[in-house]
Amino acid sequence: MTPPVLRLVLLLLALAVTTLFGLFTAGLAALLARHTGASTASVLLRAGAAFAATATLALAVLTLAATAL
Repeated sequence: MTPPVLRLVLLLLALAVTTLFGLFTAGLAALLARHTGASTASVLLRAGAAFAATATLALAVLTLAATAL
């Protein structure tokens, strides 16, 4: 059984890593969309969708891990 403070720190660290990974994914999606000649609005939409999908998947995994701890 992990102490509550350690559990909170681990979850916050995982959330920070998830956010960074989501931003990286969104940046790559924007770069690929811009490379194909998409408009700026379309690029922002694709980057936002990539970030949202990454965050949703990662938070689902974090929720599973939090309930398992």
